[in-house]
Amino acid sequence: MNKKLFWLTVLFFIFSFFLLNLFEPVSARPGGGHGFSSGGSGSRGFGSSGGKYRSQKIYIRGLEKSVDVELIKLILALIIGGSILYLKIREADKGQLLSVSSLKTNPKQSIDEQVEAFKQKDPDFSLTLFLDFASNLYLEFYNCHGRDEIINLIPYISEKELRKASNKMIRIEEVVIGSISLYSILEKNDYDIINTDIYSNYTVTTDLEKTKYELFERWQFCRKKGVSSKNPETMRQLSCPSCGVEHKFIAISKCENCGVDIKPGEIQWFLNNKNVLVKEKFESSVSHVQEIGTDFKTIFQKNIQEKITVFCHKNKITEWDKYLSHLKKEIISRSFLEIYENWSKNQLEPIRFLLSENLYRSFGFWVKIYRGKQLFNKLENIQIEQIELVKIDLDKYYDSITVRIFAHCYDFLQSSSGIVVSGSRTDLRSFSEYWTFIRKSGLEKEVIIIGENCPSCGSDLPKNGQSTKCDKCGSTINNGDFSWVLTMITQDEVYRG
Repeated sequence: MNKKLFWLTVLFFIFSFFLLNLFEPVSARPGGGHGFSSGGSGSRGFGSSGGKYRSQKIYIRGLEKSVDVELIKLILALIIGGSILYLKIREADKGQLLSVSSLKTNPKQSIDEQVEAFKQKDPDFSLTLFLDFASNLYLEFYNCHGRDEIINLIPYISEKELRKASNKMIRIEEVVIGSISLYSILEKNDYDIINTDIYSNYTVTTDLEKTKYELFERWQFCRKKGVSSKNPETMRQLSCPSCGVEHKFIAISKCENCGVDIKPGEIQWFLNNKNVLVKEKFESSVSHVQEIGTDFKTIFQKNIQEKITVFCHKNKITEWDKYLSHLKKEIISRSFLEIYENWSKNQLEPIRFLLSENLYRSFGFWVKIYRGKQLFNKLENIQIEQIELVKIDLDKYYDSITVRIFAHCYDFLQSSSGIVVSGSRTDLRSFSEYWTFIRKSGLEKEVIIIGENCPSCGSDLPKNGQSTKCDKCGSTINNGDFSWVLTMITQDEVYRG
């Protein structure tokens, strides 16, 4: 490489370093107000899926101006692109011929359009199930990191990632996913590829110290072309893709139970590669953030009227307006008020069955921090002003709806002794959020599950919040089989549709 090119490359990295250190993340509560700095959403937002786990407002040090997270993504893209360019130049200087495989994707398509296009190839594909699968693999991957049990994930992890995760010098614990969403769907050679963005935090334990981190990662999942998506039961289990038995791998890719040699991607999705885009130490100092986005224009799905027609036909709904009114009043409003009432009390047990598994874990993470600091995020006199249906997604197994909820309340942090730490108990605070619910496709009767009885057999449900299954019939209550379940809360200032 000539000297001029070398110094241009050096200057590029110096500039990139300056940009990354120019910005300092601050917290965004579930609607923007209170929160935990560097810890994502505090009060009303929980770092829910799709709403991003970390703060989506970035403050320039020394200035009272905020920058959208998309700018940070652009900066990261420039850094990554510059790094790739630098490596290609190095390879070219060495006289090596670089072969770049063709990636087939349409850059003009939104992620929703990419999902719909992928369903044309794989009618059994369910975004809900895929995200459940990705979440389960993420949690299991890090919980098994540095442990012998990592071998049981052989069918779902590339050899490279498996090798790195086998390092027994590092243990990872207390893994919590705050947000998981698709970044892109594309093709490469003989594989379908889904790139997935995951915001999370975990604790790293070594012989010397124990440190909690927050992360933004991009995981690349691959699967051989032509392979169809599995049913809900199979997608939610990290068992042998051939026989379904769990934790029976004794050698590279060979199942002890059925003896089949499972190659990653031949039957199910597998983690091919993961990139940690942001990793920093987690701090949980209390802060107060100004509400942003409430006056932003609502983002509606482009073809929402068409989706409504398909939804009504699929579910045999003859009076849409009547059904929508019932949905807003009996499901969405009741869920919204019930969830925030219990959130204000730092208790999640009564709303265990209203939340998806990942969202419940995220809520639990923040409640644990509040309890540790002897704080309560009070949302008093909360009133819903308006509910707008903005999106409907349908697949073979699940229906999904997203609504924008406008509300106001007295929003403040209060100590266990009753002292207001932040916010105000006298000034009403208006906010809006996008809430996403799922339910089993074709469900004929839907009721909000707040009571104490199993909707399947009528038996008493577990009251300790540790289980979502009925002890008598074994039904899982919070997976959408019986009613709409909240899976995602997205802040209005970051919602992109």
